[in-house]
Amino acid sequence: MTKKSGFSLIELLIGIVISISFLLGIAIISLTTTKSWEKERNKNVLNSTLNFISSFLEKNIREATDCEVQDNGKKLVLRKEPLEDGKEWERSFYIEGNDLIYVNEYGEKIHIVKGQLKGITFNKFEFKFPAEDYQGEEVSASVSIDIEIEKGGETSKIKKIVNMRNIEAKQ
Repeated sequence: MTKKSGFSLIELLIGIVISISFLLGIAIISLTTTKSWEKERNKNVLNSTLNFISSFLEKNIREATDCEVQDNGKKLVLRKEPLEDGKEWERSFYIEGNDLIYVNEYGEKIHIVKGQLKGITFNKFEFKFPAEDYQGEEVSASVSIDIEIEKGGETSKIKKIVNMRNIEAKQ
């Protein structure tokens, strides 16, 4: 009897099953890694967006001499009265759909965040205390900002309290 070289049908089928299992495992690992990477990327984008929004709001609040919260905390109107620099302006921030809108001192409407805003709330707190020379009282104000944004199923929040710097003593 002569011995034939090669694989039997069963050996071939076992080899195919092992190869398919190996390739399937690689595909699952690759898919999981890609999803994880995308999730982290979305978190980083959200955190960058939140940092930009809060820094931009903080800068404007610190420059203002007065602020007003409207629409149950959904709109913030900032004003700067002329001080030594002689400049005055009014700026506002509010929600329109899922966008955060900024209206600058020239009346230009700018979309700071498009389609990612889940919610924003502004609150103003004022504190009065005697002035240093005891002639009248000083007024200090703070604005709390509570922002929540969403992208790709990921949600991120930030809550910040900003002290207004340019409030003058009231007589």
